[in-house]
Amino acid sequence: MLSALAYVLVRNAFPEALWPRVFGLLSGVWSVTVLIGPLIGGVFASYGHWRSAFVTVAAIGCLLAASALFTLPPDKQSDQAVSRIFPAGRLALICGAIALLSLASVSTGLAIEAMLIAATVVAFILMMRTDRRAAAPLLPSDAFSLRSGTGAGLWMVLLMSVGYSPLAIYAPLFLQRLHGVSPLGAGYMVALASLAWTIAALSVASLSEEWPPRLIIMGPSAMGAGLAGVGVLMAPGPVAALIMPIVLIGAGIGAAWAFVLQRVMSGAKGGEENIAAASAATVQQAGFALGAAIAGLVANASGLDNGLDPGSVLRASLWVPLALVAAPLAACAIGVRLNLMFPRSPQQGLPGARNN
Repeated sequence: MLSALAYVLVRNAFPEALWPRVFGLLSGVWSVTVLIGPLIGGVFASYGHWRSAFVTVAAIGCLLAASALFTLPPDKQSDQAVSRIFPAGRLALICGAIALLSLASVSTGLAIEAMLIAATVVAFILMMRTDRRAAAPLLPSDAFSLRSGTGAGLWMVLLMSVGYSPLAIYAPLFLQRLHGVSPLGAGYMVALASLAWTIAALSVASLSEEWPPRLIIMGPSAMGAGLAGVGVLMAPGPVAALIMPIVLIGAGIGAAWAFVLQRVMSGAKGGEENIAAASAATVQQAGFALGAAIAGLVANASGLDNGLDPGSVLRASLWVPLALVAAPLAACAIGVRLNLMFPRSPQQGLPGARNN
């Protein structure tokens, strides 16, 4: 909910020319939490007060809520226009689709796996059809349509998220099992992707108008190269050789992310601007979960469902990253189409646009 709200606030509080910079700052905050959060949690745990970590987070949430009351002015007209209907059925279909795919990853038998994957597709299609008829939709009416900028942009958000999420799940395991890296060291090696995401997002946010179309293509391409590099280099090593592929994954999504979101929001139909902004966060989280489920399916097919024996870990370390390369490459192809819909950058000609 907070992620979706943040995107809506960016759209309503800042001019379009500043959206990439604000998205870069949001990425920076995310990376700070990824780097510092585990350390703070570790301090509580090391002194035997792990419950205090949860109390501290709850206190921070209360502080955030109190700050919002004084920082964000009420908008009565907008509040009255918001539907109060909670989309329980559609959310259940989204969660059900991800759960079915996750179940397929731990099932035995090709027929059962095929049935669960088919059920996943059916649940997703039902959610889309139901949402388009709803009075308060979760997604824009042209969501995932390749004929619109918003639809194509949401495809890119989904596919880049699918390609990004498995790194944090399996890379620490592979580093520990294959190279004897400590859990803390493995965790921070993977955190380099988040740091690279932030640095790339902040670095490209103010580039001139000819760069966004290029980065929309280059970003997913870098992700694909990074995933391929992790797959090829994970087993033979050395560990230092994995730093560049991991950085490429994070830098690739960071370089393209803000400009893809900009096109999702700027291409929204009239009256669906806030829905489009919020849907980016919904699709992003669904992509992370979907990527994790697909990675689990590939990992277990490689033998991890029978235990962490060296042979299974070795096969999974190759096939899990390589299987996900297709997602950013597909995003790259959709990015070409997205650029054809926006021959000029949304920044061009707007107040505040900069040429560097």
